[in-house]
Order: sequence, then C-alpha cells, then structure tokens
Amino acid sequence: MNIILSVNRYYSGQNMTLSTLVVDGTVYYGLEPGYLKAINPGIYSLGFRNVGGKHNKYTKLFPGMHNGMIEVKNVEGRKYILWHIGNKIKDTKACLVVGLGAEFPAYGGFNTEENIIKHSRNGYKKLYEYVSGLLIDGHNVFARYVNL
Repeated sequence: MNIILSVNRYYSGQNMTLSTLVVDGTVYYGLEPGYLKAINPGIYSLGFRNVGGKHNKYTKLFPGMHNGMIEVKNVEGRKYILWHIGNKIKDTKACLVVGLGAEFPAYGGFNTEENIIKHSRNGYKKLYEYVSGLLIDGHNVFARYVNL
C-alpha cells in the first residue's frame, strides 16, 4: 500500500522554512533551512538510512526502537536528507527537524540560535514510531512537500 505524508510549508524565508505534518491525528511542526537550501516541492519516497553519524547516535539514543534514520530519497542533486531532532535553524543541516510545537522567531529566522521547534524529542519519537512501523510492515511511504 502507498501512504503519502504531507509536509505543508506555511512559511518560507531566506533563512528558514516552517511546515506542519498531520499524521495519524497528531500535528507535527517541521523546520528546514531557508528556501535556497530546502528541497523542491514534490513527492519523495521515504526509507531507512542505516549508516552514518546520526544513525549511530540515534541507535544509542533510542535503543530497541531505532531501525535507521528516516531518509527522504530520490531528491535530485541531493542525498542524506533526514528527519531528525532539532530546535534551531542550525540544527537542520539541510534536513527536516520535527517536534510538537513551533514558535516563530522574533527576527524572522536570522538568529540561528533561537529555539523554533518545541518538544522535538517527543515529537520525533512519536512520528518515527509511526513511519518506521509503516516501512517495516512493507508499505511504500512518501512525503509530499507542498508550499502553501
């Protein structure tokens, strides 16, 4: 079965992009770099990435739960785009950080030290359990990135 999760970008500026994802009744908030570094709108497959520093870190951080990083695959000209924990623009590393809340920063995202995503660890863990369960069950999971 094909399952499409929608990353709905509601703000895109020079330094940051904010989005929401509604998955299984829960609203998640996402943060990516600004529009010059964010991936293009489109539909991309999701899968596991089982190598690399984040994978090793998350294996220790979430023992018994972690099956690999959620990776956005088949993005033209890009690779290793992950969904992970983070609160600030500098945490994105050109990926999507997720959490259960977001606060628009006072300076429109110019200060990379501002906490923007809230409750990232709890949000990531809940979203990860859902997405990884789908992947393990053999579903084809996609992320549709949409600029609203």
